[in-house]
Amino acid sequence: MKSKYKNWSYRFFIYLVIINIVIVFLTINFVSYSGNQKANGFVLKIMILSILSFIFFIAGSILTILSYTKKENKDYKFYISAIGYPLFLILSILAKFMN
Repeated sequence: MKSKYKNWSYRFFIYLVIINIVIVFLTINFVSYSGNQKANGFVLKIMILSILSFIFFIAGSILTILSYTKKENKDYKFYISAIGYPLFLILSILAKFMN
């Protein structure tokens, strides 16, 4: 049976990127909106998307490590995941210190 850790890791990375793009656009639209009526809905949406993003990040990182330890064939999916997750972690840490 052929393991597919790198395929799922790659998919989770793509989902992670998409969710973070959605978070950025929601934040931009909320900041440009002058009213404060939709603040509760905004916070709930951002919280749900952040939790999903965290789950995809952890699961994808674990699957990338499993792909490496199981010595799967390395192709573009593996390399994108192997470079993308640490890069995403570094950018997230840097964003915390930007405040």
